[in-house]
Amino acid sequence: MKSKQHNFNSNFSTLKKFEEFILSNGLIILNIPVKELQVTQSQTIFQNDDKLWPLKYITAPELADKIEYKFVSEQNYYTIDVIKSPVIELLIPQLINNTLPEQKCRIYFITEFFDEKGTLMKKDKLFLENAEKVLKWAKNELS
Repeated sequence: MKSKQHNFNSNFSTLKKFEEFILSNGLIILNIPVKELQVTQSQTIFQNDDKLWPLKYITAPELADKIEYKFVSEQNYYTIDVIKSPVIELLIPQLINNTLPEQKCRIYFITEFFDEKGTLMKKDKLFLENAEKVLKWAKNELS
């Protein structure tokens, strides 16, 4: 497996700037985890329907049908199989009393993974282009 990541310090304005970049580039933010396999898009990285969740997933709308999900029976919800799916993982601090603490955030994505036969597989070309664009922007703007 091959992956890339970027860590950066966060605050509300930093994450709002990142969110604006994501949405202005036609990417979508996914609300995960979910109890039923009806994943919805979000207009903000700060919401997740009925609960706050510090992990967000970003992808292009054209790639949404290529996302693979897995059920976590111990916690009774679906999440994304980040190894195989064309998603960028964004880890943000969890809100505490409706306040966003200054902490490290992480952008992470997998570029290649081993399939069931042990063959190293590259992820979708469109995904890799978008992920590299996000990573480059984040390194320049969020360091």
